[in-house]
Amino acid sequence: MNIKHLSVCVALALAASAAGQATAAGLVAGTQITQQFNLTANVNSTLQLTDTDGSALSPNLALDYDLANQAFKPKVVIANLATNTNTNDIVASIAGQAQMTNGNTTIPLKVTLNDEQLSSTVKVFKAADLFGSNGFSTPITLVFAQKEKTAVTAAGTYTGSIQLMLQQQTPTTPAN
Repeated sequence: MNIKHLSVCVALALAASAAGQATAAGLVAGTQITQQFNLTANVNSTLQLTDTDGSALSPNLALDYDLANQAFKPKVVIANLATNTNTNDIVASIAGQAQMTNGNTTIPLKVTLNDEQLSSTVKVFKAADLFGSNGFSTPITLVFAQKEKTAVTAAGTYTGSIQLMLQQQTPTTPAN
């Protein structure tokens, strides 16, 4: 065996060993690329209304019908209200009239947040009462119910849409 043949054998053995090590490490011979990712994040003074587990609230709610009482059962939603500015009060209201209809019969509804009835007029919820010792997140109770205790006897599928509006107030600077 000559030196030239020996150096080719050694080079092949080293290449095979390196390929075996790369395969054993989960690497595959080939072209390597790199990709740069530029990340940004904005932290705004904001509110977030979520399910208690942090997931998005479903916009679809079903009110059950109580045949014995001929009325819709109230729908209770326990949600989580979170903010990164827990010292500013929250104003809440609903847009328009809360109601459901089957096309012929309209059933007025009431919406309450923590036992306070909401309407198109804003209702102020004090930050200290909402967030108090809870920090930046607090559970709230929303209830969607019939406004009056009148019998609902007209058959059909009743639908309605309620827009709940929550806004965090901007603190005012005291006048000097």
